[in-house]
Amino acid sequence: MPELPNQKLKTAVRTEPHVHIGQRLALGLTALTLGILSLSLGLAFLLNPLPESAFLVAPLQQASTTPTTATAVTLTWTAPGNDGNIGQGDHYDLRYSLSPITAATFDTATATGSLPSPQMAGSTESYSVSNLTPSTTYFFALKTYDQAGNVSLISNIATATTTAPSAACTPTYQCTDWSACVNGSQTRTCIVTNGCASTLGEPVTSQTCTTPVPPPAQGGETPHITNHILAVGTGKGSSPLVRIVDPTSRRVIREIQVGNRQDKNGVSVAVGDIDGDHKADIVVGTGPGSSPLIRYYSPTGKLVSLVNPFPTEQSSGVSVAVADVNGDGIDDVVAIPSKSTSQLKVLQYQAKTKKFVTISQIMVFLAEIAVTPRVNSSTVRVVRLVKGKLTVIKEFQAYALKFSSGMTLAIGDVNGDGRGEILTSGGPGYWSNIAAFTLAGKRLFNFLPASTSFTGGVSISSFDVDGDGRDEIITGTYSKGDPGIRYFRFNGLNHRVERIASVTIYPLRMQFGLRLGVG
Repeated sequence: MPELPNQKLKTAVRTEPHVHIGQRLALGLTALTLGILSLSLGLAFLLNPLPESAFLVAPLQQASTTPTTATAVTLTWTAPGNDGNIGQGDHYDLRYSLSPITAATFDTATATGSLPSPQMAGSTESYSVSNLTPSTTYFFALKTYDQAGNVSLISNIATATTTAPSAACTPTYQCTDWSACVNGSQTRTCIVTNGCASTLGEPVTSQTCTTPVPPPAQGGETPHITNHILAVGTGKGSSPLVRIVDPTSRRVIREIQVGNRQDKNGVSVAVGDIDGDHKADIVVGTGPGSSPLIRYYSPTGKLVSLVNPFPTEQSSGVSVAVADVNGDGIDDVVAIPSKSTSQLKVLQYQAKTKKFVTISQIMVFLAEIAVTPRVNSSTVRVVRLVKGKLTVIKEFQAYALKFSSGMTLAIGDVNGDGRGEILTSGGPGYWSNIAAFTLAGKRLFNFLPASTSFTGGVSISSFDVDGDGRDEIITGTYSKGDPGIRYFRFNGLNHRVERIASVTIYPLRMQFGLRLGVG
């Protein structure tokens, strides 16, 4: 007898009272749940043909809706009997393919392996096909066997498409400017710009305030800035990102995507008042391996201007710092190649033209030492602008002469004497020893921000967090390790450095090192 018509929605039920066990298997697939689809599938299997009058066709139940994962599909059906709708079968053969399955191609389709033994007729069966490819359409078909080795006809063919893989995301935020200060408070509105549902690093939207008045210089802070921020950039191996953090509350305010996401060379960061509006701006330099490009962002993360301070073909990257070099009350950008020759330039932003101009430059190190920074790389040179010309006024060794890991530097008034101290730390390959020196090169103290087993280097910055006239030291890993920052305070009474706080800035999976700038 030919296959039953409309097998997708029908099942065969035997009405003759005396047919031997094993003559036919009736298998009804009552529910096949695939992805977000709800399918009604019927499977009718005929082993030994019987007269047409021996069968009664009955409808099947509807399937329920249950989503699959990106790599698995779950099938549910009603167990058949080995004699119509009584007894039980011996085993199943479930197969799938990327193309429609026919009776001729069933044996070449992929078998799912050993399924559970069939239960008694009428029981609900379920099986999950796993290790599938996300966002892919699959075709499924089923056969069943009795104890005598008889096999049913092929079932109807079911199709389903696995879902797309879900990926963890990091939200990016865009915030309006703060409202005017009214009754000691001000607000703003922040939205997620990339559709991420996570609340990681959610910016604050209300804060207490007073009428901004430029405070006197204390603790090494830039005196004319009223909105102090900490910029935390990513190191080599990560997409170029900068997160803006409130240095006092340690909350992430916003994130800036810097340039091409495919650039994995990291960034350097600095913060200062570049345009003279008494607000902290963000300066970002490209990492070594990239063309030396400086980007200047407003406090809200808007790109204002960019400049190539050095030849673009040398792929040296550029390290940046910010300071009022010429004493005009507005911060300048200090730039030096991360690799290649150590030509230091001071750049001044022109608000009218929205461009940077070079106001001074100097060769700080010998070319061969800059090209091979591991040779005598613990030398610190203090440079000052004298009568419009940059001049080296002091040179000293921060570490032993055989030191060969490079250094990171920062300046902060950590002891409250009104003068900035030079803070140094060894680069990757050296244990994380931070030392503080006077501008004359006298060592004041040193301490370990991490264990001696950590040799990934340390990024340093400083800021007077509590307003007591002494800068706290802020550190982050330079090339690997936890993507968080730590706050330390120098105790002038016992001459010890105490850890006072720590906070994670990026997701833990982003262990590519950090770059710090504050102002």
